Amino acid sequence: MSVEENKEVVRRFYDFFQRKEFDATNSLVAPGFISHRTTGDMSGDQLLSDTTAIFKAFPDTTISIEHLIGEGDPRPCPEEGAGKDGG
Repeated sequence: MSVEENKEVVRRFYDFFQRKEFDATNSLVAPGFISHRTTGDMSGDQLLSDTTAIFKAFPDTTISIEHLIGEGDPRPCPEEGAGKDGG
């Protein structure tokens, strides 16, 4: 997969969450995927579960990609999120 194709997968992943198409994100997470978060590493299943929970708890959540670096491995993707507690 080319650098631009990898970047597009990341963009689609975030886009699915923005549209609350949580099940669609599963097709983009490879087996053995590890997300290196500031809170620690998590599996793809954990990432999907945690992110889905955030969007359900904060229904107006938005996540914007600040920078998308596709060259090299891993693929850093600093992000910023905001939302109000849905109660």
